[in-house]
Amino acid sequence: MLPGHKFGEHVQELRKAKGLSMEKLAEISGLDRTAIGLIERGERDPLLTTALAISAALGVGLQDLLTGSSAPRIPTGRLVQEPEIPKISARAILDALSTTYSVLDTIDDALEQSGSPKLARLVETANLSAFVGNLFAGALARSSGGVWERNRPHTHPDLVPPGGQTKVSAKKSVEGVEVKVALDTNGPKGHLPKANWYITMRYVLVDSSKAGSWKSSDDRGDTVVVWEVKADRLEREDFAFSSTVGDSGKTAPIKTAAFNEMTVVYFDEKYLPYASLSRYVRQNRIPVPTQSTLGPPKKLDEGSS
Repeated sequence: MLPGHKFGEHVQELRKAKGLSMEKLAEISGLDRTAIGLIERGERDPLLTTALAISAALGVGLQDLLTGSSAPRIPTGRLVQEPEIPKISARAILDALSTTYSVLDTIDDALEQSGSPKLARLVETANLSAFVGNLFAGALARSSGGVWERNRPHTHPDLVPPGGQTKVSAKKSVEGVEVKVALDTNGPKGHLPKANWYITMRYVLVDSSKAGSWKSSDDRGDTVVVWEVKADRLEREDFAFSSTVGDSGKTAPIKTAAFNEMTVVYFDEKYLPYASLSRYVRQNRIPVPTQSTLGPPKKLDEGSS
């Protein structure tokens, strides 16, 4: 028999991360649901053959389950609608988000091993948002199969067609995809209003020891969790613009009406930073969430009443 306590914890973590019920894991592994429960609670030490069946069902190696090294944090929300951006699917956005989590967690693990606080405790929020956006854009370019590539740093847009890297002036633009990131309920913004395809991401900071929910901005933690991803084409008139004397810099926030009209691609209601779920759902014209586990991209008429 193998020591069951840590093994069971890792099985439970990875099962939940993959959105599997005990019944489904039992079905895939050919084991009894009761046995799965006993193992996860550390009440039964699994036989080697049982442990191998569980690891195969979860798609990881046995050593990984024993050490917990392959229980990566993955997005726990759901895909809502397909974006209209050329050659970018909801699944590609989800995969890029998973990669972003993986890189952030790798950095945080290295920082903690050196005795340092996590990244979110070390940098200002604006810099953290920019970093998250850059990671996501790079991951999305890699998953596009060569349709999009990363533009040069500090240039608009973030993703361009192959060979389209260019410095874009205020009067010149190139067709591409710009990624904007904001914290909590803040509206995404840029420096200048520019027409193009946009992907917006909003995230909260949760306490990594209490993952699974989020209460308020007064309870910010050290771990980035994206609760919303939107995608759509925006025109110059969809932005407000501020360049007043004494301003900290030119800003072009997306207007509320235009932002509410953007297509919601990914949504995790567990981390919603608004007080009212129903109001958010109504304003953004999305189906009322009926599940918190990942599923295939849903069409507008699925799950709506």
